[in-house]
Amino acid sequence: MTAREAELLNTWTFDARALAMRFPPVLRVPNKQALYRAVCSEPDHHEGDVIVTRWRAPPFADLAVPGTWSGTVAARSTWYEYPTDDASEHWHLNFASRSVFLAYGAAAFAQDEIQVAEHPILASIREAFLGEGHALCTSDESRVPTPVLFQNVQRLAAIATDRDFDAAWSAGLYGRRFVEAPAEVVVDAVTRIRPASRSNIVAIEAPANGRGCYELREIEYALVAISSAFQAVRACSPARAILHTGFWGCGAYGGDRILMTLVQLAAARVAGLDGIVVHARDRSGVDDVERAVTALATIVEVLDPHHEGIPLRDLADTLANMGFVWGDGDGN
Repeated sequence: MTAREAELLNTWTFDARALAMRFPPVLRVPNKQALYRAVCSEPDHHEGDVIVTRWRAPPFADLAVPGTWSGTVAARSTWYEYPTDDASEHWHLNFASRSVFLAYGAAAFAQDEIQVAEHPILASIREAFLGEGHALCTSDESRVPTPVLFQNVQRLAAIATDRDFDAAWSAGLYGRRFVEAPAEVVVDAVTRIRPASRSNIVAIEAPANGRGCYELREIEYALVAISSAFQAVRACSPARAILHTGFWGCGAYGGDRILMTLVQLAAARVAGLDGIVVHARDRSGVDDVERAVTALATIVEVLDPHHEGIPLRDLADTLANMGFVWGDGDGN
């Protein structure tokens, strides 16, 4: 049983230095201004071309989990790490809103905004599209998922959001705490990376802000959105494709951590990725990832005992019957 692939819609190539000079980030709060000055004070730190592609998800009915998969799953009690020392093609999921990098310049400082701050050319890419009169979106007018990929993006800094900085500020910088912190604490959290490393980033929005038990349509959307994003990653990776992710859609959007991990693990199989690394932040998060791994293994054993493959609609039905419940967003 084979799945249809995501369809390439658009490709853009940007000269990073020229783009940074023409479309500097638009930063609306003082701490973001201080942060970006600490990360990258001059446009001439930007080098090389950034390739941006946008893809359309295939019809849900044409997707299937293959009968066999040789990839690996790892759970880590860390925030995102950006490996640069092996032959694999590493990708990192951006927990996007529909309008890509929507809040990078505002008070918010969660996964999306942290990633843009460490890769500031992403802010200029958003401004370039806005300059053409439209945002870059992760779904079309009919709400069909359209994941967006960014290749060869310079990572100019690492930002420590979760450490105790001093006795005067021990709350960290994640989420809404960022805008309340003293500017000197924000600057102290930045470690510049020179020469810059290079990252590949894939942006897709998760289902958001449901109530009660997950409905079948919500699970179907999650599966088709993340599967198409991972298919695009596979298509853009000449080497072994390793996807780094976390609890996608489980912060401000209130998603269930085990369910949203399950759909990503299934999507890694659909796309034929060589590995998926779930950055779960702490031991409790790792436990949830391990529960998801066990649950998917059980589902595959029941639905596909002969390793012939599972239509994604059958997986969605099973997940809907497991009674996963929406949580409350965390405000970040």
